[in-house]
Amino acid sequence: MSDVAISYMESGRTAISKQNTHLICLTFGIREEWLEKGSGDMLDTEASLTNYERQILNLYRRLSSLAQEMLIEYAEKLASDEATLRGGADAQEKGEKSG
Repeated sequence: MSDVAISYMESGRTAISKQNTHLICLTFGIREEWLEKGSGDMLDTEASLTNYERQILNLYRRLSSLAQEMLIEYAEKLASDEATLRGGADAQEKGEKSG
């Protein structure tokens, strides 16, 4: 879009097409409902998610609340274990470099 086209839309001289609304929302992570009506949250928090993150989120939403709690506990343990392993690997690597 040109600066002139954007200026016209901002000033109300021309209407914003549905296609332009969609592109603006995709570009800036804004929810279309908010842009068009001013209602709800402005930011589309899922817009910046990777495909893997969306897949995990969709699966999580299909779980019961108990299963969601179990998954969170498992993920926290997994992240903790992974951090410990990385810490051990980092310490070993530092020892090799200094020795």
